[in-house]
Amino acid sequence: MQTGIAVAHNPPMRDCHYLFVYGSLRRACGGRLHRMLIRNASYVGPGSIRGRLFQVDGYPGAVPSIIDGEQVSGDILRLRRPAALLPRLDRYEGTGPRFRRPNAFRRARIAVTDETGRVIDAWVYLYDRPVRGLRRIPSGDYCGR
Repeated sequence: MQTGIAVAHNPPMRDCHYLFVYGSLRRACGGRLHRMLIRNASYVGPGSIRGRLFQVDGYPGAVPSIIDGEQVSGDILRLRRPAALLPRLDRYEGTGPRFRRPNAFRRARIAVTDETGRVIDAWVYLYDRPVRGLRRIPSGDYCGR
């Protein structure tokens, strides 16, 4: 599977209605923004991306990986109105034009594999700073750790 990571910083929202979440926005983690997210999206099911997961202060950060078997677990959501919801999530993640760079996260389109093996193109907030010195979460599952 190829990662399908977009190069642009917070690329346009057109034609992508899925979101992959792996931290506090997951159902199992129950973060403060999860309720707002679930009112504006439908839960599709569990999924994973090829990547590595790190502990960054009190939250996780996922970075892409090219190594088979390195996965980050999370939830796949279908967004009802991506153009309205993604700017709110950008603010929550501290990314976008109103934030000084380098941002901790960047929104990218990436290939996500669902529990049946189907690959879905989805938005994900990837950690966009160096990971040296950060503790890796080897399971790739932040909520299950």
